[in-house]
Amino acid sequence: MNCKTRPILVGEPYGVWSGRYFSEQWFDKTSFDIRGNIIFTKNYPIHPKKESRSAKVIFNKKLELIKAGYANQDDANYFALKVLQKYPNIANALVGRFPEVIIDEAQDTTEIQMAIIDELVKAGLKEIILVGDQDQAIFE
Repeated sequence: MNCKTRPILVGEPYGVWSGRYFSEQWFDKTSFDIRGNIIFTKNYPIHPKKESRSAKVIFNKKLELIKAGYANQDDANYFALKVLQKYPNIANALVGRFPEVIIDEAQDTTEIQMAIIDELVKAGLKEIILVGDQDQAIFE
């Protein structure tokens, strides 16, 4: 994250996020896609068009707050993926410590979360149990 302090997780499930300015109020409603683009999250369907001036201001504020050490849960997933990709020895250590992984509500796993699992598989993870029901999916 390139921040100077330990990151602080904000927004749900950690608490309500509220910013002082319009652009800060959107921090917990934005994150990164798998390619690193800032996007509006799926759990907040009403937002400015991503090409609009408002969206650009919101996205710039997102980067500013990330650099200041703030992250929401979706951001944490994205940065975890980046760490595993950059430092495979961390994935190796995780697989050594946790040789079995159980994923409950697997139907709701995001693309980034699946990419994290893929990194663990590359590191040697062999036992994965997926528990879910595709008829109950909350995402597309």
